[in-house]
Order: sequence, then C-alpha cells, then structure tokens
Amino acid sequence: MAFVAKIVGAATEQAWSQVHTFFPKERDGNELALVAAVAVEVKPDLAVAEGARLDIAAFGAEVLQRLHEEYFGAAEGERGTLGRVKEALGRVEREFQKVKLAAAVGVIAFEQKSGKQVLYAAAAGEAKVELWREGKRLALLRGDGIVRGVSGYLRKGDRLILGTTELFSRLSEAQWDEVLRFSTAAEVADQVAPVVHSGESALSAGVVMDVEEVEVPRKASPRGEQNVPFDSFGSAQDKSAQGRQEVGVGEERDAAMGKIAVRLGANDWGKPWRSGRQVVAGFLASFWQRWLGRRQGRETPEGLYVGQSPQEKRRKLIGTVVILLLVLLGVSVVFGWVRQRTSMERRIYEETKAIVVQKMVESQALSELNPLRSRALLVEAVETVRKLRESRALSKQAAAWVQETETQLTQSLNTLMRIYAAQPEVFLDLGLVREGSKGEVMDFDSEELLVLDEGAQVALAVEVATKQAGVVGGGELLQGVRLVAVYFGRGFVVADTGVVELDIERKTSARVVEEEDLPADVGAIDVFGGNLYVLDKGGAIYRYPAREGGFGARQEWLGQGVEPDFSRVVAMAIDGKIWILTETGKVEVYAQGTGVAVELLGLDTSLNDPRGLYTDDTLERVYILDNGNKRVVVVDKEGQYVAQYVSDSIAEATDMAVSEEEGLIYLLSGTRIYSIKLEP
Repeated sequence: MAFVAKIVGAATEQAWSQVHTFFPKERDGNELALVAAVAVEVKPDLAVAEGARLDIAAFGAEVLQRLHEEYFGAAEGERGTLGRVKEALGRVEREFQKVKLAAAVGVIAFEQKSGKQVLYAAAAGEAKVELWREGKRLALLRGDGIVRGVSGYLRKGDRLILGTTELFSRLSEAQWDEVLRFSTAAEVADQVAPVVHSGESALSAGVVMDVEEVEVPRKASPRGEQNVPFDSFGSAQDKSAQGRQEVGVGEERDAAMGKIAVRLGANDWGKPWRSGRQVVAGFLASFWQRWLGRRQGRETPEGLYVGQSPQEKRRKLIGTVVILLLVLLGVSVVFGWVRQRTSMERRIYEETKAIVVQKMVESQALSELNPLRSRALLVEAVETVRKLRESRALSKQAAAWVQETETQLTQSLNTLMRIYAAQPEVFLDLGLVREGSKGEVMDFDSEELLVLDEGAQVALAVEVATKQAGVVGGGELLQGVRLVAVYFGRGFVVADTGVVELDIERKTSARVVEEEDLPADVGAIDVFGGNLYVLDKGGAIYRYPAREGGFGARQEWLGQGVEPDFSRVVAMAIDGKIWILTETGKVEVYAQGTGVAVELLGLDTSLNDPRGLYTDDTLERVYILDNGNKRVVVVDKEGQYVAQYVSDSIAEATDMAVSEEEGLIYLLSGTRIYSIKLEP
C-alpha cells in the first residue's frame, strides 16, 4: 500500500507549489505509484505584463493535470517507463512557457522478471531526487536546464526525497542528515515543515517516501504476462529495466536499489531501530506462544497439573531473564529516542530564535529608511514565533522566551506603526446646548462645528475656540434634515424641501436648491470653492455652481464613460480631488471628472464598517473613522499609512471632523462630542 509524506510551501500571487500522488488500483501497466513535486513561478519578463492577472494556482493545477495525462496517456512502445516519464515532463515544460517550472517526478513500478520494484525518476528546472540509504545521502538526479532521468532498483530501508531545490536549501546538509534519521517519513515532514514556513516558501515542495520489502503474489494477466493489482504490489515487466546493476551506498545514477513498498505515517521506527523492534516483537510473541502452549499441554482432563522437570524450570528461568533483558533494552531504546527528540526540539527552538532575532535587528535598521519593509519583517517575526508556540510542546526556557518575545514584538510593532491608545475626552455635552439633543452627523470649517439633530430636525453650531454653542436652524425648512456641510460661516443641509442654507451668525435659513432639482438618492454633499457638490448613489456627482443668492443649475461633474458604483457610499470629502468612502472599506478618488489610482498601503488590518472620512485643502492627511476596528486611521494623500488611534469608544461614533491646527480629532457620539489629541 502506498502512502507519502508531503511538504508544500505557502503560495503567493507570483509563485505556487504542490505535490501530486496517484496510486492506480486497477491497471494493465506495471506502475504502482506516480508522485510529483512541482513549483511554478511567473517568469520575470512576464511578471509585470501578465503576473497581476495570471491565476498562478489554477495554472499550477493545470500543470499537474497535464503531467498526469501526458504520462498515462502515452503508449509504452520502445521507450520504456523512464522514456515516458522524461517525455511527459518535457512536453509539459514546453507547453507552459509563461511560467518557470521546477519539477521532480517519480514512478514506482514492479519488475516481474526480476521480482524487484524499480524507481524511474526525472527532473526539470531547479529540482532534485535524493536517496537516504544506510545512514548516507545519495544525490541521484538534479535538473539543470534540460529534462534528465534516472532509474534503478530500490532496497528495503531506503528513503526517497523528491523535491524542488528551494526545499532542499531550507536546511543545511548536516540538518538534512539529522532530520532523515527520524523513524518515519511523516516525522521527517513534521520537522522540515516549520523551517519551510518560517520564510518565503512559495517554491518549496517535496515528497518523502519510506521503502519496505513486501511479498508480491503473481498471477497471469489476459496478455500472458505476470500482472497483479496495485494493492498487492505487482505489475508487468518493463523493458527499460534491463541491464541494471545492484549498487552500494555512495554510487549515483542508474542505481540498483532493491525491493520497496512506499509508506507514510505508519507507526514504524525506521533504521536502525526498525529491525531491532521487529526482532524483539517476534521473539516475545514466539516465547509467549510456546510458554502458553506448554501450560495448556500439561493440564489433565481432571484439571490437575503435572509438576515441572528440572529442564523446564531452567527454560522458564532463562525465559524470565531474557524478558528482563528485553525490557531493559526497550527502556534504553525509548530513552535514546526521547533524548534524540529533545535534542531536535532544542535545535528547532534555537534556529527559530536566530531567525526571529535576525528579523528584529533588520527591522530596526530599516525603520527610518523603509518603514513598510520594517513593519513586514516584524509581522513575519510575530508569525514565526506563533507557529513555534502552536506547533510543539516547549521547554520551560523556550516558553519563557516565546512569551517575552511576543510582548516585545507587539510593543515594537505598535511603536513602528504609530498605534496610539487614544483617551477621548468630552469636548461638549449637547444636552447643555439644547435639552435632549442628539447628534447624528456634523461638519467643520476652520472655526465652527455644525451638528444635525435629525430627530429634533434642528441644527446646532459650536465655536471650537470658546465652546459656545446654540441652535442656528429648524422649523419647516429642516423637515427630514439628514446631510450637512459647512463653508466659512455658512451651513448647507439636505432636507425634504431641498438644500437649505444656514447663516450661522444671523441664525437665518433659506432654500437655495429646490427638491425637484436634487437627484433621487442623495448620498453626500460638500462645498468647495463656493460650489455645491452632491453625490447621487445612482452613480453620479453633480456640481451646482455658485452665483449671487444661491446656486445655478446642476452640472454633471464626472466625465463621459465614467460609471462608478456609488450605491454603498457613506462619506465624501473634497480637497481639490473628491475622496469617497464606501461601507465595504473601499476608498475611491476622482479628479477632473475621472478616477485616480490611490490604494491604501501599510494597514495592519483592513477597514471594517467605516462610517466617516475627513479631509480638505488645508489638511495634509486623510482621516478615516473605522468603527469596526474601533480606531481612526490616518493616511497621507497618496494612500500611505501614517498612524492610527485606537479606543473602544470610537466604535459608537457616527461622524468625525479634524483640526490639524488645533491638533484635535472631533468625534460625534450621540449626546456628546469627544476630542482626541493628535500625536506629532
């Protein structure tokens, strides 16, 4: 029965790796198993042109499927199994020109004539095939620009490794020798996987197989050849196996390697302990059966027992001594295994510690020159420590280091990312301005906050310098009031009657845009350069040009052919460009009627349920109210992350405004306005 251990790295947008295994249960050919370790990477000359839209995972899966089809779909002919493996791999390499291919492919077959099992292997690109035999490693095959192949007999106790060169490079030669001494292929994979995933591993893929001799029954096939099902490890003769030699440890290509059965995850101790364990188990079973048989043979029909002879007593004494010796041997074996395991655990801990310390030192060196890369290194270090903590039982010393390092990394990451634990202070209680007032939305200019109480249908103005506040609008004109903008002492609100202008100083109101002149579904308003801008959730932005006593007829601001989706817009701000925030966390920017490519970069966590966005032409930065993450995110006007202010109370805020001159963020939350101090 075939069972293999797999090691696969984490895919990226440009690279992907995978392991393919296939065990035909009913087949006329001689194959027992086909295994392949494959990695694909977008070629450098195509990465810019096509890499962004090439689904590398789907591409890689197609490579594996075509490799399988090319081998099993080809007639055997005069080429033999090795020729078919090489041709299949060569065709796949020529067919997929958009990617750089690294592949190691192996076919395990049973040779009926010799009664042996044979390995046929091929490699292309940066891939290798190695054999672990009697405590030594043999490099059987390595791809070097052309498809190469090797075949030979396999021997009981061998261990095969097929993988990409990237996988082999993850460990030193000495480390591979140490890891391959583990009892089973599964244990080898368990040791190698954490090292592979501690860094960039997209091109790492490998198969580890244990070899064990089995009894192979033979029966005639309809073609007159000896052919049995795969489960019994039998098949027909292969012409390419003729002329092989038996090879000793240290020899390489076209090696003869003895009989095999491929296994993974079996509870097998492996060399040198495998043979010892089997001998011990066999001896104990035989001794017990003989002793029990003698006891049963000495019982009479009446239930009486015959006394022992001196010879029987000696045999019993010898048996007892042997059992005690075997128990002592077992204890020593277990103790040795535990000691070896402890040594390996400590080695992995020390290697992980060295990797994390290196990333921390490199991050500190890049903190000023390249903050993005510096943060990325700290995030990688955090993930490496987390994997160590979750993947294995740690010693007391290792557990203490993990706890201390995680705390240190968190503090360093917060400092580097300028994550501030905000302490919001009450700026103004709206109930002191008007009893029962509750604000939903607000806007700000250089001197005043204008707050809408939608329930009471009134507008409140707050002078930020003195905190003097009062009602500046209400009545029939403000029926259904819901959106607000303020511009140099003038407030503009959207109500059921249209757009109403509020004179904050005189506390007077006048309708400046009729209801029928507004779009059906107004999502946001703002004033810039004296002109009124209205966003229609149907997919348009309208500008109402300023004129004496009000505004002129609306004009479409977006250019021809620009058809955005504004159905989920929650906020709009203008600084010469128009910034738009959607409830999904997407930020869009438009200038001169068309979209501008701006992407938020450097955030540790994506926006979650944001409700507000604020900027203008006097501010250097853009501020986003990210309620789902209980924070205010600050980015520059290229979209690059700058800082964030975190507090549980931010989750309840419904709107936000910012004064960089005063150094304050204003948060509207029900009956109160809070302030957060901006850090320099």
